[in-house]
Amino acid sequence: MQTQQYDSLYLFINGQWLSAGDRDTSAVINPANGTTLGRLPLATDADLDQALITAGESFPIGATQCPMSAPAL
Repeated sequence: MQTQQYDSLYLFINGQWLSAGDRDTSAVINPANGTTLGRLPLATDADLDQALITAGESFPIGATQCPMSAPAL
């Protein structure tokens, strides 16, 4: 069985793919054989803040509506 190795993994925030850069990373492990498939960048506090701001701007109506009324929008 051949193991797939990922070249690079990224975060997707605010329409942009962000590489690891200075961010810490976490190994993505194949549970079948324990090999490392790649390294996933971990979001920083600033990354999370940007993601939350973007989500809030993207869904302003949904933030004020009951989930049961969403189909009526």
